[in-house]
Amino acid sequence: MGSKRITALYLAAVGPAALVVVLGIGIAVGSNSAVGQLGSPPEKQLPAALPDKGIWPEFDEKISIQLPTGLPLDHIRLVVDKAARLLTVMAGKTAVITYPAALGATPGGHTQLPGDKRLPDGTDGAGTSYRVALRDGDARELYSVVKNDTPTLVTAHRRQYYGDLDRDGIPNQVDGLLGAKKAVENGASYDGRYIRIPYPKGDVPRELGVCTDVIVRALRNAGLDLQEAIQHDRAKRPKAYSRISEPNPSIDHRRVKNLIPWFKRHWQSLPVALEQGNYLPGDVVFFDTLPAKGADHVGMVSDRTGPSGYPLIINNWTKGSHTTEMDLLAFVPVTGHYRWPAVD
Repeated sequence: MGSKRITALYLAAVGPAALVVVLGIGIAVGSNSAVGQLGSPPEKQLPAALPDKGIWPEFDEKISIQLPTGLPLDHIRLVVDKAARLLTVMAGKTAVITYPAALGATPGGHTQLPGDKRLPDGTDGAGTSYRVALRDGDARELYSVVKNDTPTLVTAHRRQYYGDLDRDGIPNQVDGLLGAKKAVENGASYDGRYIRIPYPKGDVPRELGVCTDVIVRALRNAGLDLQEAIQHDRAKRPKAYSRISEPNPSIDHRRVKNLIPWFKRHWQSLPVALEQGNYLPGDVVFFDTLPAKGADHVGMVSDRTGPSGYPLIINNWTKGSHTTEMDLLAFVPVTGHYRWPAVD
């Protein structure tokens, strides 16, 4: 979100990794007395971007994601990563957005912020009061899904709650979405020619690509190299990859029908029905766009909603197009819907 000013979110926890309740959000900007009541303030500056270790770092500060609409509020919880200084919103077991955060603690408990009815007066004295500072826009956005009993975890062990392949602190689901948004910013033109590329971690020139390249680049941002993953999986299960007679790491992962068996085996397979909350940002979706039956296109669910009321799809559509967000879910048949594996 745009502003770097700090807004304080107040949480209480019993112990360093306890399941607790959101107590309230206080607009602490310009209110030094309210901040002072809670002991030492957290850092005064927040980063302009998440600590992404992925592709094309020149886009990091240009990329922002927004909290998706229509989330089931009863299934929302917050995970505050003490080490990485990040706050992640979880819809059930799926991370939907991550915010940069600053974190401070006052062992004696919290003091009520005047006028904030969500912040009860006092605590039991046995807990630790954590103060999480977010950018103003992020805090306002988060407040739209926070309830008095929203479960919150303040922890130094994020991997117990979500995957993080590249260890940058950002959940895989969010990290993949950031990669797809970077692909939109990059705007590769559709070009399906065969190009010999290095292996592993090879890519066609970044100004070119097809629909599969959007997914390859997005997931590589999260630390998953589909080029290598397809080759390894095919070596173990050659019958599942009936269209690969002779392995070719320059092209196998760039064909839609070669991706499907990998996603079926390694990701969660989800319903394709267009029901509210079914499609979350970072999900991978396969489409049937041609008269011949079967999947022939792939894209990633965006954080933004289209005119149809359904999430936009980040994709590279066809000749003459470039990587962008399109309103496809309501108009193009979906053949497959997949999500990163949940952490049990």
